[in-house]
Amino acid sequence: MQSGLLLVKKPKDITSHQLVARIRRLYGIQEVGHAGTLDPLASGLMVVLVGEATKISDYILAGDKAYRARVRLGFTTDTLDVTGQRLTTSEVHATRDEIAAAARALSGSFQWPVPVFSAVKSEGKKLYEYAREDIAVNPPVKEMKFWDVQLLDVGDDFVEVHLHCTKGSYIRTWAAVLGERLACGGVIEELERTYSAPFTSDVALELSALERGDEPGAAFIALKNTLTMWPTFTVRGRDEKLIIGGQVPHELARRSIVQQKEAARSQKTIGIKIVSAADGQILSLLEAQPNRGLRIRRVFKPDRCGEPQAHENPPKSLA
Repeated sequence: MQSGLLLVKKPKDITSHQLVARIRRLYGIQEVGHAGTLDPLASGLMVVLVGEATKISDYILAGDKAYRARVRLGFTTDTLDVTGQRLTTSEVHATRDEIAAAARALSGSFQWPVPVFSAVKSEGKKLYEYAREDIAVNPPVKEMKFWDVQLLDVGDDFVEVHLHCTKGSYIRTWAAVLGERLACGGVIEELERTYSAPFTSDVALELSALERGDEPGAAFIALKNTLTMWPTFTVRGRDEKLIIGGQVPHELARRSIVQQKEAARSQKTIGIKIVSAADGQILSLLEAQPNRGLRIRRVFKPDRCGEPQAHENPPKSLA
C-alpha cells in the first residue's frame, strides 16, 4: 500500500489501538499509526497514518477537532462519561431553555483540569494509571478552547451539541462543567468526531467497508497530497540526492530566504515541504526556525509504487 492518510470511521466499543491493528492486518503493513485517540465509547473520524505518513503525525495531531456530543444530566462519574462509576446523583431542575443557554455559554477559552482518566502524564506516569490504582492525584490544569457550539437537541435531562475545539481540549471536561453550572452533574453519553483538521468525516469509510474489500477511494490521501498549506519547493538531480541524504542544498537555502526572514520576524517556526520535481513525491520536511536558519525535520523514503489496493482476500471482521 502506498504511504498516506486513510480516513476511517471508528465504530464504538473498540479502542484506537485495536482499529490500527485491524488496518495493519488488512493491508499487511506494520507502519500504521493514527492522529488522535478516540475512547472506546467514542466513534467517528480517525486519521490513520500508513507507511511513511507516520512521520507527519505531529503535524496532523496539532489540528483542531469537532465533535457531536450528547450529554446526560443528573449524575457524575469518575470517568466523566456513562461508562464510569457513578459518584453523585441529582435531580435536574433546570428548564430546557436554561440547559440550552448554559451549553451556548460554554464557548471560549478556559483553564480547566484534564480528566483523571486520561493519558496526560504527571511525574512520569499517566493519570489513568493513578486512577486505576485508586491513587489520589491533582490533574494538571490546561487551556481548553471551544467554539461554534451548535444545539442539536435538548431534553429534560440531556443536551446534544456539535462543537469545535483545539487539540487537547477534553469534551468530557466540557460536559462535566456544564453539569456543574446546572447544579446537577453531567457526563458524556455519546461522542462522535466529525472533523480533524483539515479532514471531515464525510469522505471517511466505515471500518467494516474496508474489511469487506471496498476500495478506499477518496478516503485515502497519498502522502504527496498532504500538508497542502505549507510552502513547497521542488528539487531535482543533485539537490534531491542531498535532501534524501539529510543535507540542505545551498540553492534551496537561498530560495527559502523569504520564509527564513519571516520566521525571524515573527519568532515562529515555519514548515517547508520539499518535493521531487520528477513526480511530486515528498522528500523532506524542513523548518525555518527563528534566528537559526533551516533545519531538516523529516526525510522520506521514495514511495513510487502506485495507488493503494485493498487486500485481495480481506479477513473477516475481528469485532
